[in-house]
Amino acid sequence: MPNINHPILCLTGDFGSAKSTALRFLAKIISPSKNDLFTLNKKFDDIIPAISGQYFIPFDNVSNINQDISNILCQTVTNGTISKRRPYTDNEMFTINLHNLIAINGFNLNIKYSDLLDRSIIIPFNRIEASQRKTEQEVWCNFNKVLPVIFGTSIKIIRKAMNLVDNLSVSNLPRMADFSKWGYAIAEVIKKGSGNEFLNEYRCNLYDSIESTSMQDDIVYYIVQFMSDKTSWFGNMTELLQELKNLILKDSTVQYLPTSFPKTANALSRRLNRRLVEFDTLGFNIVIGRATDRFIEINRKNTVGIVDTVANTGK
Repeated sequence: MPNINHPILCLTGDFGSAKSTALRFLAKIISPSKNDLFTLNKKFDDIIPAISGQYFIPFDNVSNINQDISNILCQTVTNGTISKRRPYTDNEMFTINLHNLIAINGFNLNIKYSDLLDRSIIIPFNRIEASQRKTEQEVWCNFNKVLPVIFGTSIKIIRKAMNLVDNLSVSNLPRMADFSKWGYAIAEVIKKGSGNEFLNEYRCNLYDSIESTSMQDDIVYYIVQFMSDKTSWFGNMTELLQELKNLILKDSTVQYLPTSFPKTANALSRRLNRRLVEFDTLGFNIVIGRATDRFIEINRKNTVGIVDTVANTGK
Protein backbone atom coordinates (compact mmCIF):
# COMPACT_ATOMS: atom_id res chain seq x y z
CA MET A 1 0.00 0.00 0.00
CA PRO A 2 2.29 2.82 -1.24
CA ASN A 3 0.17 5.79 -0.11
CA ILE A 4 0.23 5.16 3.65
CA ASN A 5 2.93 5.57 6.28
CA HIS A 6 4.62 2.32 7.27
CA PRO A 7 6.65 1.75 10.45
CA ILE A 8 10.31 0.85 10.09
CA LEU A 9 10.85 -2.88 10.46
CA CYS A 10 13.79 -3.51 12.82
CA LEU A 11 15.23 -7.01 13.11
CA THR A 12 17.60 -7.51 16.00
CA GLY A 13 19.37 -10.56 17.36
CA ASP A 14 22.58 -12.48 17.72
CA PHE A 15 24.94 -13.25 14.86
CA GLY A 16 23.76 -16.21 12.82
CA SER A 17 20.04 -15.61 13.37
CA ALA A 18 19.27 -15.07 9.64
CA LYS A 19 18.35 -11.38 9.95
CA SER A 20 20.01 -10.48 6.63
CA THR A 21 18.43 -13.46 4.91
CA ALA A 22 15.01 -12.40 6.18
CA LEU A 23 15.49 -8.93 4.68
CA ARG A 24 16.58 -10.45 1.37
CA PHE A 25 13.41 -12.55 1.35
CA LEU A 26 11.31 -9.42 1.92
CA ALA A 27 13.16 -7.55 -0.82
CA LYS A 28 12.41 -10.35 -3.31
CA ILE A 29 8.72 -10.23 -2.39
CA ILE A 30 8.18 -6.48 -2.13
CA SER A 31 10.58 -4.80 -4.56
CA PRO A 32 13.11 -7.04 -6.35
CA SER A 33 16.26 -5.26 -7.48
CA LYS A 34 19.90 -5.92 -8.16
CA ASN A 35 20.92 -4.24 -4.88
CA ASP A 36 19.08 -6.24 -2.25
CA LEU A 37 20.72 -4.81 0.92
CA PHE A 38 22.16 -1.36 1.65
CA THR A 39 24.62 0.18 4.09
CA LEU A 40 23.24 2.87 6.40
CA ASN A 41 25.87 5.59 6.10
CA LYS A 42 26.20 8.19 8.83
CA LYS A 43 26.32 11.17 6.48
CA PHE A 44 23.27 12.96 5.13
CA ASP A 45 24.52 13.19 1.53
CA ASP A 46 25.36 9.47 1.43
CA ILE A 47 21.99 8.16 2.59
CA ILE A 48 19.68 10.32 0.45
CA PRO A 49 20.53 8.68 -2.94
CA ALA A 50 19.84 5.21 -1.48
CA ILE A 51 16.52 6.22 0.07
CA SER A 52 15.27 8.12 -2.99
CA GLY A 53 16.26 5.39 -5.43
CA GLN A 54 13.66 2.68 -4.81
CA TYR A 55 10.52 1.76 -2.87
CA PHE A 56 11.83 -0.78 -0.33
CA ILE A 57 15.21 -0.07 1.27
CA PRO A 58 16.60 -2.71 3.67
CA PHE A 59 19.71 -1.59 5.59
CA ASP A 60 22.04 -4.36 6.76
CA ASN A 61 24.19 -4.61 9.91
CA VAL A 62 23.21 -1.33 11.54
CA SER A 63 24.73 -0.66 14.97
CA ASN A 64 24.19 3.00 15.77
CA ILE A 65 21.82 5.66 14.43
CA ASN A 66 22.74 9.28 15.04
CA GLN A 67 20.31 12.19 15.34
CA ASP A 68 20.63 13.34 11.71
CA ILE A 69 20.01 9.88 10.28
CA SER A 70 17.13 9.35 12.72
CA ASN A 71 15.51 12.54 11.45
CA ILE A 72 15.87 11.44 7.83
CA LEU A 73 14.36 8.03 8.55
CA CYS A 74 11.44 9.66 10.36
CA GLN A 75 10.84 11.95 7.37
CA THR A 76 11.00 8.97 5.04
CA VAL A 77 8.29 7.20 7.03
CA THR A 78 5.92 10.17 7.13
CA ASN A 79 6.28 11.45 3.56
CA GLY A 80 8.82 14.23 4.03
CA THR A 81 10.50 16.55 1.56
CA ILE A 82 14.15 17.59 1.61
CA SER A 83 15.47 20.66 -0.22
CA LYS A 84 19.11 20.90 -1.29
CA ARG A 85 21.25 23.20 -3.36
CA ARG A 86 22.09 21.77 -6.76
CA PRO A 87 25.85 21.08 -7.06
CA TYR A 88 27.97 23.67 -8.87
CA THR A 89 25.28 26.36 -8.62
CA ASP A 90 24.93 29.38 -6.34
CA ASN A 91 21.31 29.19 -5.29
CA GLU A 92 19.49 26.74 -7.55
CA MET A 93 17.51 24.34 -5.33
CA PHE A 94 15.92 20.96 -5.93
CA THR A 95 13.64 18.87 -3.74
CA ILE A 96 13.52 15.14 -2.96
CA ASN A 97 10.28 13.55 -1.84
CA LEU A 98 10.78 10.72 0.64
CA HIS A 99 8.10 8.10 1.27
CA ASN A 100 9.54 4.61 1.32
CA LEU A 101 9.46 1.31 3.10
CA ILE A 102 12.45 1.05 5.44
CA ALA A 103 13.83 -2.04 7.16
CA ILE A 104 17.01 -2.39 9.20
CA ASN A 105 18.77 -5.17 11.03
CA GLY A 106 21.57 -5.28 13.55
CA PHE A 107 23.12 -7.29 16.36
CA ASN A 108 22.35 -4.66 18.97
CA LEU A 109 20.26 -1.86 17.47
CA ASN A 110 20.83 1.27 19.47
CA ILE A 111 17.74 3.37 18.78
CA LYS A 112 17.67 6.08 21.42
CA TYR A 113 15.39 8.68 19.84
CA SER A 114 11.73 8.47 20.80
CA ASP A 115 10.36 9.79 17.49
CA LEU A 116 12.15 6.99 15.62
CA LEU A 117 11.08 4.33 18.14
CA ASP A 118 7.52 5.57 17.80
CA ARG A 119 7.73 4.75 14.09
CA SER A 120 9.34 1.31 14.44
CA ILE A 121 8.45 -2.33 14.94
CA ILE A 122 11.26 -4.25 16.62
CA ILE A 123 11.35 -8.03 16.19
CA PRO A 124 14.00 -10.11 18.00
CA PHE A 125 15.58 -13.06 16.19
CA ASN A 126 17.10 -16.12 17.88
CA ARG A 127 20.39 -17.66 16.81
CA ILE A 128 19.94 -20.73 14.61
CA GLU A 129 21.25 -23.89 16.22
CA ALA A 130 23.96 -25.80 14.36
CA SER A 131 21.65 -28.80 13.93
CA GLN A 132 19.10 -26.62 12.10
CA ARG A 133 21.42 -24.72 9.77
CA LYS A 134 21.10 -25.11 6.01
CA THR A 135 23.26 -24.03 3.11
CA GLU A 136 22.51 -20.82 1.24
CA GLN A 137 21.72 -22.84 -1.88
CA GLU A 138 19.19 -25.01 -0.01
CA VAL A 139 17.56 -22.02 1.70
CA TRP A 140 17.10 -20.10 -1.54
CA CYS A 141 15.93 -23.16 -3.43
CA ASN A 142 13.19 -23.70 -0.85
CA PHE A 143 12.27 -20.01 -0.84
CA ASN A 144 12.00 -19.77 -4.63
CA LYS A 145 9.69 -22.78 -4.63
CA VAL A 146 7.21 -21.14 -2.28
CA LEU A 147 7.66 -17.53 -3.52
CA PRO A 148 4.76 -17.74 -6.04
CA VAL A 149 2.46 -19.04 -3.29
CA ILE A 150 3.59 -16.31 -0.86
CA PHE A 151 3.12 -13.58 -3.44
CA GLY A 152 -0.19 -14.88 -4.78
CA THR A 153 -1.66 -15.40 -1.32
CA SER A 154 -0.55 -11.92 -0.26
CA ILE A 155 -2.32 -10.37 -3.25
CA LYS A 156 -5.54 -12.27 -2.46
CA ILE A 157 -5.43 -11.16 1.18
CA ILE A 158 -4.79 -7.52 0.26
CA ARG A 159 -7.61 -7.58 -2.31
CA LYS A 160 -10.08 -8.78 0.35
CA ALA A 161 -8.70 -6.25 2.86
CA MET A 162 -9.28 -3.44 0.32
CA ASN A 163 -12.98 -4.34 0.29
CA LEU A 164 -13.06 -4.29 4.10
CA VAL A 165 -10.88 -1.39 5.26
CA ASP A 166 -13.09 1.55 4.21
CA ASN A 167 -16.01 0.27 6.27
CA LEU A 168 -13.96 -0.36 9.42
CA SER A 169 -14.39 1.74 12.53
CA VAL A 170 -11.42 1.10 14.81
CA SER A 171 -10.94 3.17 17.97
CA ASN A 172 -7.78 3.97 19.94
CA LEU A 173 -5.45 3.56 16.99
CA PRO A 174 -1.69 3.93 17.61
CA ARG A 175 0.25 6.81 16.06
CA MET A 176 0.74 5.01 12.72
CA ALA A 177 -3.02 5.03 12.29
CA ASP A 178 -3.32 4.10 8.60
CA PHE A 179 -0.90 1.20 8.98
CA SER A 180 -2.77 0.04 12.09
CA LYS A 181 -6.13 0.13 10.33
CA TRP A 182 -4.79 -1.79 7.35
CA GLY A 183 -3.11 -4.28 9.70
CA TYR A 184 -6.44 -4.77 11.47
CA ALA A 185 -8.21 -5.39 8.14
CA ILE A 186 -5.54 -7.83 6.92
CA ALA A 187 -5.59 -9.72 10.23
CA GLU A 188 -9.39 -10.01 10.00
CA VAL A 189 -9.10 -11.42 6.48
CA ILE A 190 -6.53 -14.00 7.57
CA LYS A 191 -8.56 -15.02 10.63
CA LYS A 192 -11.85 -13.44 11.61
CA GLY A 193 -11.65 -11.83 15.05
CA SER A 194 -7.86 -11.41 15.04
CA GLY A 195 -7.84 -7.68 14.24
CA ASN A 196 -7.76 -6.73 17.91
CA GLU A 197 -5.02 -9.29 18.49
CA PHE A 198 -2.91 -7.54 15.86
CA LEU A 199 -3.48 -4.12 17.48
CA ASN A 200 -2.64 -5.49 20.94
CA GLU A 201 0.60 -7.03 19.69
CA TYR A 202 1.51 -3.80 17.91
CA ARG A 203 0.82 -1.71 21.03
CA CYS A 204 2.84 -4.08 23.20
CA ASN A 205 5.75 -3.98 20.75
CA LEU A 206 5.65 -0.18 20.77
CA TYR A 207 5.47 -0.08 24.56
CA ASP A 208 8.35 -2.54 25.03
CA SER A 209 10.56 -0.63 22.60
CA ILE A 210 10.01 2.78 24.14
CA GLU A 211 10.11 1.48 27.72
CA SER A 212 13.49 -0.22 27.23
CA THR A 213 15.01 3.04 25.98
CA SER A 214 13.19 5.69 27.99
CA MET A 215 13.68 3.97 31.34
CA GLN A 216 17.42 4.44 30.87
CA ASP A 217 16.78 8.15 31.35
CA ASP A 218 16.89 8.89 35.08
CA ILE A 219 14.08 11.47 34.93
CA VAL A 220 11.69 9.06 33.20
CA TYR A 221 12.64 6.28 35.60
CA TYR A 222 12.11 8.36 38.74
CA ILE A 223 8.87 9.95 37.52
CA VAL A 224 7.46 6.46 36.90
CA GLN A 225 8.62 5.41 40.38
CA PHE A 226 7.15 8.58 41.90
CA MET A 227 3.75 7.92 40.27
CA SER A 228 3.68 4.21 41.12
CA ASP A 229 1.19 4.77 43.98
CA LYS A 230 -0.64 7.77 42.48
CA THR A 231 -3.20 8.40 39.77
CA SER A 232 -2.48 12.12 39.55
CA TRP A 233 -0.18 14.82 40.91
CA PHE A 234 -0.34 18.62 40.65
CA GLY A 235 2.22 21.20 41.72
CA ASN A 236 4.99 23.37 40.38
CA MET A 237 8.32 22.34 38.89
CA THR A 238 10.29 23.25 42.02
CA GLU A 239 8.05 21.02 44.15
CA LEU A 240 8.40 18.14 41.70
CA LEU A 241 12.17 18.52 41.69
CA GLN A 242 12.22 18.26 45.47
CA GLU A 243 9.87 15.26 45.45
CA LEU A 244 12.19 13.43 43.05
CA LYS A 245 15.24 14.30 45.17
CA ASN A 246 13.51 12.92 48.27
CA LEU A 247 12.57 9.75 46.40
CA ILE A 248 16.16 9.15 45.25
CA LEU A 249 17.81 9.88 48.59
CA LYS A 250 15.27 7.75 50.46
CA ASP A 251 17.10 4.73 49.05
CA SER A 252 19.60 3.76 51.75
CA THR A 253 22.14 2.69 49.11
CA VAL A 254 22.18 6.16 47.49
CA GLN A 255 24.22 8.96 49.04
CA TYR A 256 24.29 11.45 46.18
CA LEU A 257 22.06 12.46 43.30
CA PRO A 258 23.06 11.15 39.85
CA THR A 259 25.41 13.51 38.03
CA SER A 260 22.89 13.79 35.15
CA PHE A 261 20.06 14.75 37.47
CA PRO A 262 18.80 18.33 36.78
CA LYS A 263 20.01 20.93 39.23
CA THR A 264 17.20 23.46 38.73
CA ALA A 265 13.46 23.52 38.06
CA ASN A 266 14.07 24.99 34.58
CA ALA A 267 16.44 22.14 33.72
CA LEU A 268 13.85 19.61 34.89
CA SER A 269 11.20 21.30 32.74
CA ARG A 270 13.42 21.05 29.64
CA ARG A 271 14.12 17.37 30.30
CA LEU A 272 10.43 16.61 30.72
CA ASN A 273 9.47 18.44 27.54
CA ARG A 274 11.92 16.30 25.56
CA ARG A 275 10.35 13.11 26.93
CA LEU A 276 6.62 13.82 26.56
CA VAL A 277 6.24 11.19 23.81
CA GLU A 278 7.74 8.48 26.02
CA PHE A 279 5.53 9.45 28.95
CA ASP A 280 2.50 9.33 26.70
CA THR A 281 3.42 5.83 25.53
CA LEU A 282 4.08 4.70 29.10
CA GLY A 283 0.59 5.78 30.08
CA PHE A 284 1.07 9.25 31.57
CA ASN A 285 -0.43 12.54 30.44
CA ILE A 286 1.84 15.44 31.44
CA VAL A 287 0.72 19.06 31.13
CA ILE A 288 3.34 21.75 31.74
CA GLY A 289 2.15 25.32 32.26
CA ARG A 290 3.49 28.36 30.51
CA ALA A 291 6.29 30.44 31.95
CA THR A 292 3.74 32.62 33.76
CA ASP A 293 1.84 29.69 35.29
CA ARG A 294 4.75 27.43 36.29
CA PHE A 295 2.57 24.41 37.06
CA ILE A 296 2.88 20.75 36.13
CA GLU A 297 0.13 18.15 36.17
CA ILE A 298 0.75 14.40 35.82
CA ASN A 299 -2.15 12.02 35.27
CA ARG A 300 -2.36 8.32 34.59
CA LYS A 301 -4.43 7.66 31.50
CA ASN A 302 -7.82 6.08 32.04
CA THR A 303 -8.51 5.34 28.39
CA VAL A 304 -7.94 1.88 26.96
CA GLY A 305 -4.51 1.90 25.39
CA ILE A 306 -1.00 0.56 25.71
CA VAL A 307 -0.93 0.43 29.49
CA ASP A 308 -4.17 -1.56 29.61
CA THR A 309 -2.94 -3.87 26.88
CA VAL A 310 0.32 -4.53 28.68
CA ALA A 311 -1.50 -5.18 31.95
CA ASN A 312 -3.93 -7.60 30.33
CA THR A 313 -1.30 -9.59 28.45
CA GLY A 314 1.21 -9.71 31.27
CA LYS A 315 3.92 -8.02 29.17
